[in-house]
Amino acid sequence: MKINNKTCFILITLISLTILLSAVSAADTNNTLNFEKVEKTSDTNVVTTESPKNTEKTQIAIQNNKEVQQTTDKTTSQLENNKKVASTQDKITTHNKTQKNLKTATQEISINTYNDLKNNIASASGKTKTLSLKNNITLGGNLVLKGTNSLLTINGNGYIIDGDTKYQFIRVNPKNKLVLNNVIIINCYTEDNGGAIDNYGTTVVKDSKFFYNEASVGGVINNRNQLTVTNSVFINNAGSFFGGAISTHNIATIENCDFIYNVAQSGGAIFSDANRTETTTTTIRNCTFSKNQVKDAGSSITSTDGRTKIYKSRFTDGVGPNTIYSESILKNATLIIDSSFFNETKTKYIQLSNDTQEDITNDVYISNNTFVGQKVSTKITLNVLNINSKNTTVKVTGINFYNKTLNEGIVTLYANNKKTSKSMSNGQATIIFNISPGKHDLKAVYESNNMYASSSDSKTITVPKINTTLTTEILKKTVKDTTLHITVKAADGSKTTGNVSIVHKGKVLLTKALVNGTNTYVFELPEGKQDVEVKYLGNSMYVPTSKTYSITTTKTTVGFTTYILKKTTNNITFKVMAYDTNKTKVPGKISIVNKNGTTLVTQTLTNGECLLTFNLPAGKQSVEVKYLGDKYYKAASKAYTFEVSKVQTGITTYILNSLTSNTTFKVMVSSADKSTVNGNVAIINNGKTLLTKALTNGECLLTFKLPAGKQNITVKYLGNNIYNSKTKVYTVNVKDKVPVTITTYILKKTTPNTTFKVMVNGTDKTRATGNVAIINNGKTLLTKALTNGECLLTFSLPAGKQSVEVKYLGDTKYSPASKTYTFDVSDITPVTITTYILKKTTSNTTFKVMVNGTDKTRATGNVAIINNGKTLLTKSLTNGECLLTFSLPAGKQSVEVKYLGDTKYSPASKTYTFDVSDITPVTITTYILKKTTSNTTFKVMVNGTDKTRATGNVAIINNGKTLLTKALTNGECLLTFSLPAGKQSVEVKYLGDTKYLPASKTYTFDVTEVNPLKTVDTTFTLPQVNNNDSLYNISTNIKA
Repeated sequence: MKINNKTCFILITLISLTILLSAVSAADTNNTLNFEKVEKTSDTNVVTTESPKNTEKTQIAIQNNKEVQQTTDKTTSQLENNKKVASTQDKITTHNKTQKNLKTATQEISINTYNDLKNNIASASGKTKTLSLKNNITLGGNLVLKGTNSLLTINGNGYIIDGDTKYQFIRVNPKNKLVLNNVIIINCYTEDNGGAIDNYGTTVVKDSKFFYNEASVGGVINNRNQLTVTNSVFINNAGSFFGGAISTHNIATIENCDFIYNVAQSGGAIFSDANRTETTTTTIRNCTFSKNQVKDAGSSITSTDGRTKIYKSRFTDGVGPNTIYSESILKNATLIIDSSFFNETKTKYIQLSNDTQEDITNDVYISNNTFVGQKVSTKITLNVLNINSKNTTVKVTGINFYNKTLNEGIVTLYANNKKTSKSMSNGQATIIFNISPGKHDLKAVYESNNMYASSSDSKTITVPKINTTLTTEILKKTVKDTTLHITVKAADGSKTTGNVSIVHKGKVLLTKALVNGTNTYVFELPEGKQDVEVKYLGNSMYVPTSKTYSITTTKTTVGFTTYILKKTTNNITFKVMAYDTNKTKVPGKISIVNKNGTTLVTQTLTNGECLLTFNLPAGKQSVEVKYLGDKYYKAASKAYTFEVSKVQTGITTYILNSLTSNTTFKVMVSSADKSTVNGNVAIINNGKTLLTKALTNGECLLTFKLPAGKQNITVKYLGNNIYNSKTKVYTVNVKDKVPVTITTYILKKTTPNTTFKVMVNGTDKTRATGNVAIINNGKTLLTKALTNGECLLTFSLPAGKQSVEVKYLGDTKYSPASKTYTFDVSDITPVTITTYILKKTTSNTTFKVMVNGTDKTRATGNVAIINNGKTLLTKSLTNGECLLTFSLPAGKQSVEVKYLGDTKYSPASKTYTFDVSDITPVTITTYILKKTTSNTTFKVMVNGTDKTRATGNVAIINNGKTLLTKALTNGECLLTFSLPAGKQSVEVKYLGDTKYLPASKTYTFDVTEVNPLKTVDTTFTLPQVNNNDSLYNISTNIKA
C-alpha cells in the first residue's frame, strides 16, 4: 500500500492523537514468566533461556536469534570497526555525563518482578530513578512514564522483558526521558503505535535487543519527539502499517545497529514521516539492514516529508519493490545516502514517488556508495564550445537518475581515434584537445563505477583547414644546385606539415616534405633566366598556397691545383685536383696538351682528382692542363713549363768466375724510377772493348778471358734517349786454378772417437776432388780422399781443448786450402735419462729407467732412487735399463733418479714430482656360473691395479637389499644366492679394506625357474667376462 495522499496522513494523525489521549492501566499479575538470566555468547549477546512457561513464540524468537547471529556475523563484519569507534565515543560521552551527574545520581533499585518494575516506574514521575533488572520480567500490563521532568534509567543487565504478545512495554510522556541499557525486549504488542516503546519525550536505547515485537506503526519504537538508538539489534519485529522496527516523526539518531527480518507494509525496518507541524530529521549511521520485507515500499527504509540521512550503512537481501523509498506529500523531502553498500537481488535500491506536488521537492543526494548489480542511471550532455584544430573545447555536463549533478566519476571523450579522460567536478568536465580539420564524430562516455551506470552523448563537428603563407630565400643560383630555403607559416602560428613542390615549365622538379614548417630544396635548372613556381600542396589541416620566382642561373666555375710528381723522359706524372668555388670536388675530365696542340693524355676525375702520366723528350717543355667542363661546370685551363731529364741509372755487378779461361760477370742496370732499363753493356780492359751485350729485363751475363793476375775491368752501360749512361770499374784477381771453400761438421768429440764430416767445393760451385788431411800439433793424424766433394774422418785425440787443422791438399784443378777448428774433447760419454712411472702407491712405487749415451749407446752402471736426500734403492742397468720398486709416503712426493756413471759414461740425474696414493684401486671380474631362481652363483675376482690380489669382503645387492656378503680368499670367492625369475640387476660390491679401495659393478641378466622334474648336470666353459660385463659365454650340457 502506497502512502501518497492527504487522507492517509489525516488517518495517521487521528491514530496518534488517540494514543496520546488513551490511558493504559497496568494490572498486577502473578503470571510473570520465570526467565533465567540471559547468557552472552557473542558480541551480539545471543539469548539462551530455560523456562517451563516460555510461549512457543518466545522459543522461536530465541532460536531465530541464534540463526540470525550466524547470518549477521558476515553482514555486520565490515561495520565492526565503525561500531568499535562509536562504542569508544559512547563510553567517553557516558563517562563525561556520569562525571557531570555525580551529584544528582541515585542509587540503583533492584527489580526482580513485574510489580517491582510497575511500582518503580509509577513512582518515578518527576524524579530521577535508576532501575537494575535482576531477573527476566513478563509484563502484566502497559507501563507509562508519567508527569514531567522524569529521568528513568533501566539497566537490563542482559535480562528479558517479555510482553507476552499482549502488552506494550512503556509509553514515555512529553518532557520525560527514558534510558534503556543492555535490555532484551520480546513479544511486546499493541494495536496502536510502538509495540515496545511509544515515545513522546526523549528515549535513549543502548546495547539492547528487540525480538518479535509488533504494532500498527513502529513494531518496536514509535517516536514523536527525540530518539537515540545505538549498538542495538532489531530482529523479527513487525509493523502492520509502517515501520517494522522503528517509526519516527521528529528527531531520531540511529547508530551501529542491525535490522534483520523486520516486516511492515511500508518501511520494513524504519519509517520516517513528518506531518504539517513537525520537522523530521532521521540520521542513520553504521547500520546493517538484512532480509527486511515490505509489501508496498522501502524494504529497509521509507522516508516521507522529512530529512533522512544515511551514512556508511549496509543493505542486503531485502524483499519488496525497493530498498529505500522517498516521497514528499505535504513538504519537501530530502534523502542523503553516503558511503553505503547495497547488494540486493529482489528489490530496487532507491525509488522516489512520482506524484509529488509542483511546489514540493523530493531530493535525493547520493555519493561514494557501492551498488552491486544495480547502478544508478546517468545522463550526460556533450556541448561543443569552440571548434579549432589546435584547441577544440567541449564541456560535458551530467546528472543522475534523481536529477542531481554528477560530482564524481570519469568522463572519456573519443575523438579522431584518440581518447581523453577527465574527472567530473560540480556536475561538469571541460576538455580541450587538438583535432585535424574535417568532419569528426565526437563521443563522450561517462564511465561506469561502483554507484553509477555508464551513459554517453555524441556530436558531429566540422573543423576548418588553417590558412597558410609562403616565403622563399634564394640561397644559390647555379645550374647544378639551385638552392631555395622555403618556409610555410600557418595562420594560427602552428608548425605546418606537408609537401612543397618545385615546378619549372609545368614539370615538377622536386617534391619534399616540410620539417617544422620549413626546409631547404636543391634542384637543377638550365643556364640563364628561369621562372620557378614554389607550390605548397597543403594537406588535411592546412590550405595550399604557391608563389613564382624568376632566377638567372650560371654554370659553376672550376679551379684546379696541379702537382708535378715526376719529370723524366719515360715518366712525367701530374696529379690534378679540381674543385668549385666552394672548394667542393668536381667530376669531369682533365687533358694534357703539348705546345703543338696535341693531346697527350686524358683522364676522368675521381673524387675531384686524377693522375696523368705521359712522355716528353729531355729538356725544357711546356704543357697545358685543361679541365674540359660539362653541362654544370665551366671549362678551365692552366699552362706549366718544366725541365724533363733522362732517367738516372746504376750498375750492380756480380763476379761469378775469375779464371783465366773463364771470367764471368753478371751485370744489372737499375733506374732511379725503378723502371726496367734497356740498352747495351760493354766490358772494357786496358782501353779495349772485350764484349758488348744487350740487357734483357735490365740484366745480362758477360763471359770473357783475361790474363792471370790483377786486372782492372770497366763495366759501361751505354745509355739511350731515355736513360743516362753509367760506368763502374772493378779490380779482379784472375787465377789459373779454382779456389775452394771448406765446410766441416764435428760429429763426435770423445777421446776414442772424434769424427769430422768435411765438404770441399770450388768457388765455381763445383765439387772438389783430391785429398783432405787432419793435422794436430803439426802431426798428420789422417788423410782421406774426397768422394763427390766430401769425406768422413774418424780419429783419436787426447781429452781437453784441442786445435785441429783440416787441410785440402789441392790438385790440378783446385787450389789448396785449410781451416782450423778448436773444441773440447771429452774422455767420457754424456747420457740422457728417460723414466716411466709404472705405479704410484705407498706400498709399491715402480719406475722403469732407461739411460742412453749421447752417442746412442746404451749405458752401463747403477741407478739410485733418492727421496728427501735419502737413497731408497740402487740397481744396475741391464742393456741400458732397469726396474726400481720402492715405498713412499702418501701425498705429493719428489724423487730424484740418479745415474751414478762409470768409466765410460758421465753421471746424470733427473727429478720427478707426483702424487702417491695410500690405497690401491681394484678391478672386479665376475663369472656368472648359474642363473636360476634357487641357485644363482657368481665367481668374483678382485685384483689391485698393482696386480696384487685383494683382501676383504664382497657383497651381493639386489633392489637395494644386501643378499649375501663373503670374504675373499686369495683375491676371489664364490657367492650363491636366490633371485626371482625374470630380468634382474645385481650389484657386486667390493667393500674395500685398509689396503684396497671399495668398488662395485652391476650386472643385468635373466633368471630362469628350475623344472623340478629334471636332474640337471651342468658343465660350464668359463671365459672371463668382457670389459662391459654385459655378455656371458656360458655353455651347458643338460641331461634329462
